[in-house]
Amino acid sequence: MTSELRNWQYRYRIRFGIPAYEEVDYYAEGSLVGSYLLSLVGIGAGVTTVTQDIPSDALWISNIPEDGDNYDIRGFDFSLDTKREMSPQAQGNEVSVLQIKNISPKMYDLFNTKGCVVYIDAGYKDTGVNLVYSGFVERVDVMNAGNDVLYKMTMKDVGIDVKNTKVSVDFDEATDVVTALNSLAKMFPSVTSTNIVLEALNGVVVDGGFSFEGKLIDNMEKVCKTYEIDYSFLNGRFVARPTKLFQGDASYNKISPNTFVFESENIKSVDFVNNNAQKELNQKDTKRDVVLTTFLTPVTFDNFFTIPESVYEKFAGTYKVKTIGVRLNS
Repeated sequence: MTSELRNWQYRYRIRFGIPAYEEVDYYAEGSLVGSYLLSLVGIGAGVTTVTQDIPSDALWISNIPEDGDNYDIRGFDFSLDTKREMSPQAQGNEVSVLQIKNISPKMYDLFNTKGCVVYIDAGYKDTGVNLVYSGFVERVDVMNAGNDVLYKMTMKDVGIDVKNTKVSVDFDEATDVVTALNSLAKMFPSVTSTNIVLEALNGVVVDGGFSFEGKLIDNMEKVCKTYEIDYSFLNGRFVARPTKLFQGDASYNKISPNTFVFESENIKSVDFVNNNAQKELNQKDTKRDVVLTTFLTPVTFDNFFTIPESVYEKFAGTYKVKTIGVRLNS
C-alpha cells in the first residue's frame, strides 16, 4: 500500500535531532524469571516501555503557521519516498530516502552527526498532520541540481539500534515465545512501543528456556524465522504478526476490529499481484494481493483494510497490510 501527498493544501514539518542515548543503552544482560528481569544492565527492556521524546534542541522546517518561528510561508522543496514491509527479516528491506534543497549549514551539520533522527509530519490543512516517518540518517549525498544544492538522505527506522545493540540474556523455561519476543523488541533504545498479535504462540515455551547472545537483531530475526513471524518497525513502534494469517483464527479476529474501509475518493489506483511464493504444492487457490495507492491515510500494520464492492467490484475484499509506502512531494 502506498500513500501519496499531492495537494495545494498540504501541511508538513521536518525535524532533525540527536536523542540523548548513552553507550550503556546499547547493551543489555540479565535473566528473566517469570515476568521479572534480574541483574539487567541496559535500558530495562521487558519491564518498561521506552519513550524517546523529540530532542529539545531539534531543528525544524515547516509550512504550518502554528509552528511559529519554525514556519516559513514559502515552504521548502523536499521529497520523501519510504517503503517498509512485514517479514521475518524486515529491517534489512526498508528503503527510505529524504531529499531536501538548500538547507542551512547548521542543519547540514546536524544531520551529518552520528545518531541524528529525522521526524516527518504530514497531512492536510483541514485534517492536521500526523507522524508519517521517523528514522536515523545513515548516509548523506550532496549534489548539484541546477542552481540548487540537493541533499539526499538515506534513512532507517531504529537503524543505529540495529547496528549497535547487543545482548546477553536468558529467559527461563516458563517464558513463552510472545513474552521473549516482546522483551527483545523493547531492548532497542528507540523502540517506543510494541504491538504483537501472535495468539497461537501465547503459552508456547521451549525446554530449558531461551538464551540470546550477540547482536539483538540477529537473535530476534532467528525467533521470527523459527516461529513464522513477520515483523516491522514503524516510526519506532515494533509490530509482529503471523506470516500465515487465516480468516477466523485468533490473531485474525483480534486485528479485524481495526479494519480501515476505503471510499472511492481516497483511492488513486489499485493493481493485482499474484503472490504464490508461499503457496504449497497441494494448495489449489491463488493468493491474491493488491497494490493500493491512496491519498495520505492513517493505515498502519495494526490494520486490515477493506475495498468495498460498491467502490471497486473487481478488487473488493479485506486485506492484510504487508507493505507500507509513503511518497511526499512539496
